[in-house]
Amino acid sequence: MNTKLRLALYAQVIFFALWAAWCMRNFNNAPAIWLSTEPVDPRDLISGKYVQLRYQANNLEKLNCPAGGNTLYVRLDPAAEDTPTAKGPVRLHEAKACATAPEGEGIWVKAQPSRYTRGRVTYGIEKFYLNENDPLLDARSGTLAVRAAIGRDRRLRALELARKTDARGNITP
Repeated sequence: MNTKLRLALYAQVIFFALWAAWCMRNFNNAPAIWLSTEPVDPRDLISGKYVQLRYQANNLEKLNCPAGGNTLYVRLDPAAEDTPTAKGPVRLHEAKACATAPEGEGIWVKAQPSRYTRGRVTYGIEKFYLNENDPLLDARSGTLAVRAAIGRDRRLRALELARKTDARGNITP
């Protein structure tokens, strides 16, 4: 009996180690982009300490996206000018096109159409969990920029947050 339990334990450890290695490899040397956020009510006391995020790139109403399907691809292009943040100036990316498959050049990322709101998509990075003492915990979405890595499967992973500032470096309210 002990041998069977040990084998089951070893199998589980090996499975989770391989899974972690695959997840890390998917984002190894991945390019990173910055996304701008929109205001949203961030509080949910049951789920823990996180910042609820909504991105300007979530709203695709102006792009005439194809209807149907479970997956859309959104092309993100860099903005014309840098945006000042607490981590220095960053070039934010904006949604410029969408399709059912990546078309042509550019940064294409995978998104899922929202079940509840027409013309909106989710990228899987709408929550960013923080340490209890992190000063960004009280930050409102809309005052933040998010650095996200693009995996080989074209999914986004949020890496860090930065507060937007004005040209003089003052944090925007």
